[in-house]
Amino acid sequence: MTDLLTPALALYDVGLCVLPVATDGSKKPGVPSWRQYQHARPTREQIVRWFDTTQHGLGVVCGAISGNLEMLELEGRAVAEGYVTLIAARARLTGLTDLWAKVAHGYRENTPSGGVHLLYHVTGDVAPNTKFARRPSTPDELETYPDQKIQVLIETRGEGGWVVTAPSNGRCHPTGGAWQIAEGNPATIPTVTTDERDALHDLMRSFDQMPRPDPSPTPRTSGMLSDRLSPGDDYNQRATWEQILEPYGWRRIFRHGQTTHWCRPGKTHGTSATTGHSDADCLYVFSTSTEFESETSYTKFGAYALLEHRGDYATAAKALRATGYGQRTDPPKAHSPESAVVDNDPAAQPEGGRSGPEYVDFVDLFATPRQPVVWLASPLIAARRVTLLFSPAKAGKSLIAMECATGIATGMPVLGNPAGDPLHVLYIDQEMTPEDWYDRLTDMGYTAADAHLLNSRLHLAQLQPWPPMDSPIGGLAVLAAAEDTASQVVIIDTASKVVRGEENSNDTHGALYRNTIVPLKRAGCAVLILDHTGKDLERGARGGSAKTDNVDLAFELTTRGNDALSLRCSHARFRDEALQQPAVLRRETDPLRHIVHTVQYHEPADGFEPTGYMERVSRYVEMHPGVGQNTIVTGVGGKRDYVKSAIDLLIHKGYLTTQKGSRNAVQHHSLAKYRDPDATDSGDDE
Repeated sequence: MTDLLTPALALYDVGLCVLPVATDGSKKPGVPSWRQYQHARPTREQIVRWFDTTQHGLGVVCGAISGNLEMLELEGRAVAEGYVTLIAARARLTGLTDLWAKVAHGYRENTPSGGVHLLYHVTGDVAPNTKFARRPSTPDELETYPDQKIQVLIETRGEGGWVVTAPSNGRCHPTGGAWQIAEGNPATIPTVTTDERDALHDLMRSFDQMPRPDPSPTPRTSGMLSDRLSPGDDYNQRATWEQILEPYGWRRIFRHGQTTHWCRPGKTHGTSATTGHSDADCLYVFSTSTEFESETSYTKFGAYALLEHRGDYATAAKALRATGYGQRTDPPKAHSPESAVVDNDPAAQPEGGRSGPEYVDFVDLFATPRQPVVWLASPLIAARRVTLLFSPAKAGKSLIAMECATGIATGMPVLGNPAGDPLHVLYIDQEMTPEDWYDRLTDMGYTAADAHLLNSRLHLAQLQPWPPMDSPIGGLAVLAAAEDTASQVVIIDTASKVVRGEENSNDTHGALYRNTIVPLKRAGCAVLILDHTGKDLERGARGGSAKTDNVDLAFELTTRGNDALSLRCSHARFRDEALQQPAVLRRETDPLRHIVHTVQYHEPADGFEPTGYMERVSRYVEMHPGVGQNTIVTGVGGKRDYVKSAIDLLIHKGYLTTQKGSRNAVQHHSLAKYRDPDATDSGDDE
């Protein structure tokens, strides 16, 4: 039987109101009525009587009775969807890193359902139980629980609330599992100020995934013709949120995807509101300490009316009409003197630089010499470029990606390229197991002696619960992981395993590009994405055209016999010699590695296409493996230039490969049979 008296007294002795837990799995207090304990703690003797006998669990009453105790809960589904990482990343972006560290590492418990409980005291009054972040149920969740349309992700237990604590177990939870202390002890429960608590609450509200409420309809103003644009509608189209909010002390903190996060006046950090969360581009405020009503959507005109005219829409429309809004003949004037002033003083700019997009300076563009492509693993991975590598299943694309990742991270030669400076690599692996990695690493020649070297720069995130990467929250998680590991290369294995939308939909891959790939590219990362081909190999990667449209390079990998693969570039946004010719990857086994071979095909001077010669050469090499070029020319017969061109073209297309023999003689070996498509089938191949 678990000792509950010792932990119960430890909690009691730091001022918490401790009660036993019911043993019916309901997680309720195990006393006839616990209302009295919201106002008066039991005595220490009562604690001893309760827990010196058979009990399965204990918990504490939150709120003033326990020293203004509050508990922040991340539900098991939130932890599984990566919200612990997301919160840390957004805390860093909003200047709340220290606050989050204090709360997350003061006193933390893990729950039987995989969730997290964080306990802390507040210097002021504690709010009631509050749900901060929710999302709509998925189709699978609705199939299991049809009436449960919404899933809670993050919530608190506050005044009037109660929480089960470690080491409760057994019949206290429907699963029979136990609550466990993950970090800290009752004496390390931290204390936050009311301002810090409010900032923490706003941070949690920013993760709410429920559809934003529509803004209240704007009252129609008199004097407007039905066929002309009203001042309010015109203002919604033309004004910017910077124009509206910044003169009143709001600061833009960061932008991810289409969503911009803002910090309210009077605060130096934290997220208080967002704009651009949906196509409607409304302001949605989390904070309860502004002129705006919290958890309410505002159009630009609605926000302007509230800030400039105390919510009087008619007066606001009249003022806008006077400055040119609602008319299409002249451009509108600035709606207030403050927004018309351009301040060139850097000290007057919002934190993180001036608002709005950054524009290219064409003078600098033309004055700067064009830099060559920096290859990290030619021809697959180039610095600051995005590559898609697709192939049929079991062709070996993951093996090649692993070879690139380990070679780049350790600074070793890779794909036949010379050694380079070691770089940090983030490898997001949603397919293989640790045993798969062990087998392949040992085949590549790595041993336990290399473990620390690999740990230093290869950051393998294997089978982790990433949020969908075709969503803003998933993109933020990947970017945070890349920043935390200082990674210059990110490998995603494979695309179909990291998206929530329909795999074959252009919208899905457009969202993946917008939410995850663009932020990584903007951060200077090279990205390699692995994907599968569809049933029709001629159509390339499985799914819509957006897969290849949104990348810089796309390569198709196909097998050419047991020890060779063909690597064909099907799409390129830039020009480089490494992309001019298809490549053959020759697989070596001791140690396991791939060497890139490219062959420049020299077309005969008369433009003759040597397809008939190609078949004759192919048949000759099949029967005489390891022969040299002169032997092939003599054995095949015919015009010498045509035979040599046929040899080059067969290597170029992946039907033949070469290797060095004795005295460095070049030997030719068959990878696949070539047959002239225009010739009559003689049936002698089978």
